[in-house]
Amino acid sequence: MAVEVKSVLRFHPDDPYAVHLDIGTDMRTPVTWILSREVLTAGLTGPSGMGDVLVRRGTEDDADTVFVLLKGEEATALMCIPVLDLQTFLAWTECVVPPGMEGEHLDLDALVHDLLALS
Repeated sequence: MAVEVKSVLRFHPDDPYAVHLDIGTDMRTPVTWILSREVLTAGLTGPSGMGDVLVRRGTEDDADTVFVLLKGEEATALMCIPVLDLQTFLAWTECVVPPGMEGEHLDLDALVHDLLALS
């Protein structure tokens, strides 16, 4: 059964490897998945991802769609994203943080501090 769900992709330069997918943004409590920017990019041209997140572009009749399969503990969802929308979004993220330059946008001192605070 297909159900349209309002969703938003977000990108923050301080977390340059990740893309946030907010699902159900018109609901009281949206669900956020953190996806790999690299996996989404690879999914435009072939199957990518593993485990809880799988991404692949459609073929033939649905070649203008990227499918994102999300496997949770309680449910599985198949999100459909128009190829042009995902390409445009990922191109914008690459303007903000070019691939290969992610390390320049990470605050490693703050990351180590946060990790040490957890122990």
